[in-house]
Amino acid sequence: MIGIVNAKAKRKHVDEDMYDPKKRKIELRRSNRIRRTEVEEKKELKREEENEEQEKENIIEVIQPKPIEVHSSYVHTELSDYEKLRLKNIEENQKFFASLEIFKTKEDMMMGTPKIKKPSSRGLKSEKKPAEPIILRPRSLRLQRIDPSGDPLPKIEFTEPVEEHPRKPAGPLDMTPTNIKNENKENLSTDFSKCMECLQNQLTETESPDMKMCVLPLLKLGLTEERVAKVVPNRIFSLDVHRSASKLIIGVGGKWGHLGIWDVESKNENDGVFLFEPHSRPINCFKFAPMDCGKFLSCSYDGTVRCGDLNKLVFEDVYCTNPDEDQWLSYFDFLSPDGSQLLIGQNMKAGYAALIDRRTNSSSPVQTYKLHDRNVKTVSIHPLKKNYFVTASTDTTVALWDLRMLSNEGKNKPLSYLPHLKTVSSAFFSPVTGSQVLTTSVDDRLRIADFDMSGSTQGLNLKTTIRHNNHTGRWLSSFRAQWHPRLEDVFVVGSMDRPRRIELFSTDGTILHNYMEEEFLSSVCSVNAFHPSRNILIGGNSSGRVHVFM
Repeated sequence: MIGIVNAKAKRKHVDEDMYDPKKRKIELRRSNRIRRTEVEEKKELKREEENEEQEKENIIEVIQPKPIEVHSSYVHTELSDYEKLRLKNIEENQKFFASLEIFKTKEDMMMGTPKIKKPSSRGLKSEKKPAEPIILRPRSLRLQRIDPSGDPLPKIEFTEPVEEHPRKPAGPLDMTPTNIKNENKENLSTDFSKCMECLQNQLTETESPDMKMCVLPLLKLGLTEERVAKVVPNRIFSLDVHRSASKLIIGVGGKWGHLGIWDVESKNENDGVFLFEPHSRPINCFKFAPMDCGKFLSCSYDGTVRCGDLNKLVFEDVYCTNPDEDQWLSYFDFLSPDGSQLLIGQNMKAGYAALIDRRTNSSSPVQTYKLHDRNVKTVSIHPLKKNYFVTASTDTTVALWDLRMLSNEGKNKPLSYLPHLKTVSSAFFSPVTGSQVLTTSVDDRLRIADFDMSGSTQGLNLKTTIRHNNHTGRWLSSFRAQWHPRLEDVFVVGSMDRPRRIELFSTDGTILHNYMEEEFLSSVCSVNAFHPSRNILIGGNSSGRVHVFM
C-alpha cells in the first residue's frame, strides 16, 4: 500500500510540473538548445564534406598543375595558418612534378613515333572478289513438315564434294598472263614476248672468284622502293634468278599454283610483272634451265612438272603422277646441263626419287627408287660427280646416294647419312666443287658436312653446327639456306629476328652481314637466292612480295 501511494504522489507531482509556466519555459529552452546543437552538427558535417571535396580538387591540381589565381578580395585578407600551409604544399608539389618533366616527355614520345610505311604497291594490284553465294543446307524433316512415323521420307540427292583446287588439264597450256585486262592483253603480251626474246643467247660463263674479293661488293647491297614488288598473290614457296647479265628477270612460285615472272627494270603499266597459273598447288621448286635460257621448269605439290617454253609460249608437260593416287612432288634437280634429265623427289606414304629423261618423249619416269620411310623434302645432285646426290627427309636424316647402286625393288640403303634431331628442310651440295653439304633443320640448327669419297671415312662427316632460329610456323615458308652460286664458303638464309633481315653466313658460323632496310623490308624473307653472275640478292616473303638488293 505504501508503494502505491508513493507512485500516485510522484505522478501527481509530474502533472503539476507540466502546468507550471516557469518549469515549462525551462523545458522549452532545453529542447531548443538540443535542436540548435543538432543543426550545428549537421552544418559541421557538411563543412567537412566540402573540405574533403576541396582536398580532392587540390590533388587533381597537383597532378595537372595550373597557375594559382588569387581573388582580389583575398589580397587584404589575412589567411589562416591552415590555408598558408595548404598553399605552400600545393606550390611545392607543382615544382616537384614540373622537375620530373612528365608531360614534356610524353609530348616528345608522341612527336618521335615513326610513321608506319605502307607496303610497296608495285606489281600485282589487289582486286575485290565478288561475294560467293551462300550454299544452303537441306532443310530438316521438321521444316519440311514430314511425319517420320507415317509417311515415307523423300529421296534426298547429295552431290559429291568438288575439289577446291583441281589439277590443270594435261597437255600444253597457253602461256598467257592472267593479270592483264582484256583491253591491254595484246600490248602487254607483246611486251612479255619482247622481254623473253632479249634473254635468248645471253647466258654468261661464271667463274669461281676469290672469297674476299667477291664478299666485299655483297656487303654494299641496298634496297629501294622501286625494287620491291608483289609478284604472286599469295605465299612464295620458291624463286630463281635468270643468268642473263643484261636483264634482271626473276621467277617466283606461289602457293596456289601461281607462277610470276618479274622484269625488274621494266616500265610498263604492270611494273614488269607477268602472272601465270600452270599448277593448282604450291610450286615448291622453280628453276631456269642451266644452258637453255629460253626455258624454265616448275615442280608442284599437284603431282606435275611443267616446262615453260619462251619460244613457243606454252607450258609443256614433263612429268605427271597418277591423279587417282595421293602423290605429290617436292623438289627436283638437273642431272644434265641442258636440263633434259631430272631427278625428282616424289612422296606417297614414303620418300621416293624419280629419274626422268625428257629425250625419250615419254611422261613416265625411267626409274623410281624408294629411299626413305617418310617424305623427301629436297634432292641435290653433286655438281661434278653426277651419280652422287643427297636427300633431306622428314625422318630427321640427310642421306647420300649413288645412282649406280639403286634398285627399283624395295627400299634402298644409303652410302652415308647425317642424323638430325628433327625434320630436315633442305640439304644442298656446295655449287663449285661439291665438297660440302649445307643442311637446314627444324631443330634450330644449320649444319655443314664434308663430302669425301676417297678417304678412310667416306661419306658425310659433320664439320660445323650453327645455332639458328628456324621455327617459321605454319604461315611462313620453311627456311632453306642457299649457297652463293660462285662461292664455297658463303651462304644466305632468312631470319626471324627483329628488325627483319636476311643473314649472310660463312661456313665457320660467322655472320658476315645483315641485309636490313627497315623502311622497305618489314617481313620475314623465307626464300632467298643470289644472282648467278651479278652481285644481286633476292628475297621473297609470305605475302608474295620480292625484294631485290643490288
